[in-house]
Amino acid sequence: MSSIDELPDLFTASQIAARFGISERRLREDARKSGHCRIIGRKMMFGADDVAGLTEFWKPVPQVPRQPTQLNGANPRGDYVQLLAVRRMDELSKAKPTKPAARGRGKG
Repeated sequence: MSSIDELPDLFTASQIAARFGISERRLREDARKSGHCRIIGRKMMFGADDVAGLTEFWKPVPQVPRQPTQLNGANPRGDYVQLLAVRRMDELSKAKPTKPAARGRGKG
């Protein structure tokens, strides 16, 4: 039989939130999203591996640099007139088609 000394150290949400300087609410939301917590009854507890997993979860994701948009093989950055023309074409393609004028018999 195992002794109490062999049980893992568990921490409460308030202890971990105070350690990282964040609110308990934020900690609980992130712990649920990442799955790095242990819920015992109504209590949320954290082990050392949960804390390590949360720190990895909080690391920022590196952003991929964006390439300039290529329109018809040309970069509109240097040609403002072309950019305006492309925007006008986009507006026209999104516009609702108009109904043709009704042709009926007119008076006279």
